[in-house]
Amino acid sequence: MLNKNKNYVAKVTDLQPHGNGLAVVFGKTIILPGTIPGDEVEFKLIKLTASYGVGKVLRVITHSSKRAEPRCPILKICGGCHLQHLAYEEQLRHKYSLIRGYLDSYPLLKPVALNPVIPAENQFGYRNKAQFAFQKTQWGDIAVGLYSVMSHRVADTVKCAIQDASVNQVLAMVRKWLYKNPQLHVYDEQTGQGELRHIVIRSAASTGEIMVALVVASETFSEARTLVDTVKKVNGVASILLNINAEPGNTVLGQKTMCLFGKETLTDTCDGIEYEFSLHSFTQSDPVMAKKLYQYVVDLIIENQPKSVLDLYCGIGVMTMLIAKKVPQVIGVEMVADAVKNANANAEKNGIKNIDFYLGDVKDVLSDIQMIPDLIVLDPPRKGCDKEVLEYISHSKIKTIIYVSCHPQTLARDLAALVQNNYEITSIQPFDNFAQTAHVESVAVLQLKTA
Repeated sequence: MLNKNKNYVAKVTDLQPHGNGLAVVFGKTIILPGTIPGDEVEFKLIKLTASYGVGKVLRVITHSSKRAEPRCPILKICGGCHLQHLAYEEQLRHKYSLIRGYLDSYPLLKPVALNPVIPAENQFGYRNKAQFAFQKTQWGDIAVGLYSVMSHRVADTVKCAIQDASVNQVLAMVRKWLYKNPQLHVYDEQTGQGELRHIVIRSAASTGEIMVALVVASETFSEARTLVDTVKKVNGVASILLNINAEPGNTVLGQKTMCLFGKETLTDTCDGIEYEFSLHSFTQSDPVMAKKLYQYVVDLIIENQPKSVLDLYCGIGVMTMLIAKKVPQVIGVEMVADAVKNANANAEKNGIKNIDFYLGDVKDVLSDIQMIPDLIVLDPPRKGCDKEVLEYISHSKIKTIIYVSCHPQTLARDLAALVQNNYEITSIQPFDNFAQTAHVESVAVLQLKTA
């Protein structure tokens, strides 16, 4: 019988999707953060429910052969990297099993073949975007970093192992600014008082440009200039912004942004396409793997030889423009206004005239598009496609679907819905665009059955 606050010894046998080890003790599943299959650990049972328990690991008695030495000194408390303590080959196996498990949860998808995960080119130092929160510590200074595992406490971060070097250089200067300005007040979610909320750092791999955005709760924030004077010393800083977010909740960015230094956008390139992106616009976090993924999609386009393509959730239009080089007519749809503004400017800059971009929620815009494409590209956020989008595809009998997904659970859900509506999955190719984390990108191809 299990008792809360008692110590137990267990062998870890499985791994949760987000990297917590699992053991079974007296018939009950125990979640053990920081462990991997093969570890034997002593733990204190700190939570006990009718269906599971949570343990705090006191010591590792026997280390698993699958364990890797993490580069991050705060891995155990930071909520950013879920799998850094797992050997990289095992990370790839875990991600494959994750996708396979979600597919197999739908009987229709059990026969579907799944290709091995294409590994990351760079396992560390690849990420081009960071969103760090500020928080007052119990000692009175200000922590900056991601939130700790299973808590709303910021894990104070000096350097992040998966971030690009330029992001870490800016982070060091932000920490210096915090140290020199002890009078700064951090926003308190409970009281609504204070100003500092987040720092967002983005980089452009091919140009070396860096964007820094300070998110504060009030336009009256008076120390922005001191941040500019500190951060602009970092080589490559081309944009320093002040973003105002006065709304309660955990949304990072507000709607109003002011440029304090340099320009409002960054410039980057991909396979001969030069493009700009702004603070609110989405870009792939691993530029090297993004290029691989885009080339894979373009090769699929060439293979299918469509005359027209509809690219839904197209963002700033990088993949859309690459597709437009191979297809006579392309339409992109995106709901973020800044991203569509970037997309139109990017198409004009690259002299691409066979694209039209539509602004709006995808499910609402589809009725305004007269073209029924030969092929449709889906690249939705983690929540997947709205059912109205899947219904539109099925009703329109679009021949070919290329579905780019960053969340295997919603991918499986949407694939099952499409298979039920006379589509056949011909391939699923995962890409490790998020090394050291539990996230994984996948590209699925579906064809409309002809008989």
